[in-house]
Amino acid sequence: MGAFSTRSSRASVVHAAATLTAIGAFLSTLRIKTSPRPRREPMTFKTVFAGLRFIWRKKLILGAISLDLFAVLLGGAVALLPVYAREILHTGPWGLGLLRTAPGVGAAAMAVLLAHRPLRGRAGITLLWAVASFGVCTILFGISRSLVLSLAALLLLGASDMISIIIRAR
Repeated sequence: MGAFSTRSSRASVVHAAATLTAIGAFLSTLRIKTSPRPRREPMTFKTVFAGLRFIWRKKLILGAISLDLFAVLLGGAVALLPVYAREILHTGPWGLGLLRTAPGVGAAAMAVLLAHRPLRGRAGITLLWAVASFGVCTILFGISRSLVLSLAALLLLGASDMISIIIRAR
């Protein structure tokens, strides 16, 4: 009975902290001041095609959108990690955990590296290389039959994704 009451008191502390945090978040949202929305043109084919013409004229924006579309299409491979770990790599939950963690570790390592050595200039070509690397790493992960090679591909995948995220955030 003693162990149960200790667990129960720990859970009460966690629930109380979560409740206080939720109340704080709610009260913070009440303090947000809203501003009136500016009037917009009605949505017509003219306004839609004006946006498309703008993107077509601005090649950097067109390139970034196209590369992002490519990365999103290939990004779905990570959703297959549970099946991949079990059926192809024949690992248990520990292997799946490593595979799930690898892109985040790669992204975090790249973020720390870029914090100390920021990217300078040539954003377009760097973005192109980052997205190409993301694609190559995704393909490498897809054809790999080795846990070590799969982990390396996912680490590099996360690192290249972080580069493209930082460039697009500028």
